[in-house]
Amino acid sequence: MSADPTATGTRPLGALVERLAAEGRLRGTRAGGRPVPTGDVASIAVTGVTHDSRAVRPGMLFVAVPGLRVDGHDYVPAAIEAGAAGVIVERPIPGVAAPQVVVVAARPALGSAAAWWFGDPYFKATGFELINLPALRPTDKLTPPRPGTAEHKAWSRVHRMPPGAERARMRSETFPGIAGALAQQWGEAALARLRRAA
Repeated sequence: MSADPTATGTRPLGALVERLAAEGRLRGTRAGGRPVPTGDVASIAVTGVTHDSRAVRPGMLFVAVPGLRVDGHDYVPAAIEAGAAGVIVERPIPGVAAPQVVVVAARPALGSAAAWWFGDPYFKATGFELINLPALRPTDKLTPPRPGTAEHKAWSRVHRMPPGAERARMRSETFPGIAGALAQQWGEAALARLRRAA
């Protein structure tokens, strides 16, 4: 999940920090290698979000996600070297002076950061015919807004679309979070099947 290359502009890191705090995901913030109040990192301009250190461009926020084989925390120095404006981590990284947003778990924080950067999420029912594929496990579930609120209506925009030329295309769009879950989970299942057959 990387920033949309067509997106322009920046967003202040403080808005994401507030969101993570409201969601109960934030543990603290650091800068200059020490804990600092969240306000000290609030004005940092972010140009995008990624969890792939190879995709970091100057000003982007790198999310260090621990994986099955590699730990994103090991790539924090490379992300900083590539120009990351800051990092989201599950544990403070010693010797890193760049801003660190310390969270309870990086994977759900990545979902929040992507929603913050790309635009807030939407409710969408997506159906798949699972032929010889395992059922998907829920991942990075976001807490829905209270029904009847403006935010709830915005999330429901896919279901509220009036007829029009773009309706079918927009209603059939697969969001990056769903695509990532499909690739990871079904990819892992395929690899396990190949190992058993070997």
